[in-house]
Amino acid sequence: MKRFAILTFPILFLTACGGSNLSKHVDSKNGFEIGFPTDWDTSSTDQYMAFMALESYVDSTDVFAEGFSVSAVPNEGHELTEIVEQNIMMAEMYYQGVQIKREDITTETGLSGIQLSLDYEREGIQLTNYASFFNSETSLFTITQSVETSKVETYKPIFEEVINSFTLVD
Repeated sequence: MKRFAILTFPILFLTACGGSNLSKHVDSKNGFEIGFPTDWDTSSTDQYMAFMALESYVDSTDVFAEGFSVSAVPNEGHELTEIVEQNIMMAEMYYQGVQIKREDITTETGLSGIQLSLDYEREGIQLTNYASFFNSETSLFTITQSVETSKVETYKPIFEEVINSFTLVD
């Protein structure tokens, strides 16, 4: 059986999961910190991501690596709603039949943002992505969390914990 992980979503989407026992990643270069499950692999990275954490495969039948990543790109004066609308248009072009929900969110640390929930099929697997968008004066951050749709109820609390751990740092 083929194993794969969806690590990026066109342009700004990234993946995320977590747990009640979070370690902390601090990225002073990009100005953020975020929690991640202690037992998740953080050794993988990508040129478009500031940070990534993936759950280890549980067994040989596990074909999708739940996880998350964070992107940080320069804030060039675009409104957050404009960036989100562009990502919605791209998702509709990229994923046939995608179901998208948009929600304004505020983290426990007081950051306001926008979260998209996307349900779609990829390589025979039904997936759900949560893409959360935040901005600062200098950067736009996207945290993308991906999970098999059948496992959303298990991972949603973990995803929320990771999002709520996200803070901006100097």
